[in-house]
Amino acid sequence: MSTLSQRIAADASKFTAADLLGTAATWKRPLQADVAIEVNFIEGYDLADPAGVLVGTASPVALAVSSAVPGIARGHKLTIAGTDYDVLSVEPDSTGCTRLSLSQSPAVQAGALSDGAGHVQVDENGFQVTP
Repeated sequence: MSTLSQRIAADASKFTAADLLGTAATWKRPLQADVAIEVNFIEGYDLADPAGVLVGTASPVALAVSSAVPGIARGHKLTIAGTDYDVLSVEPDSTGCTRLSLSQSPAVQAGALSDGAGHVQVDENGFQVTP
């Protein structure tokens, strides 16, 4: 007789096959070869309320089959559709999937420097700075 978690994992395996995920990504592992993986990429958006002021922020997420990303950790990089992202958090679940919270890499964000044309300068953490 199988346990409930075993039955859930068996059922979930039908939905976590890499061919169902559909978005090609490259996992850039430190000091190792890059790995091509498939993810479900979600370009999320969150609202924060620091000091009583609503601020919108991008909160992209990639869902991956856990067995495809063994050892992935905060600070690793993923390239999805030509855009580099830093992995902020790794959240495996009991269904064989891992949720990767992402942030666009600072080198890309820094491309929006203040030039007098309404662009905003950001630091390496994505926070606005005064030029």
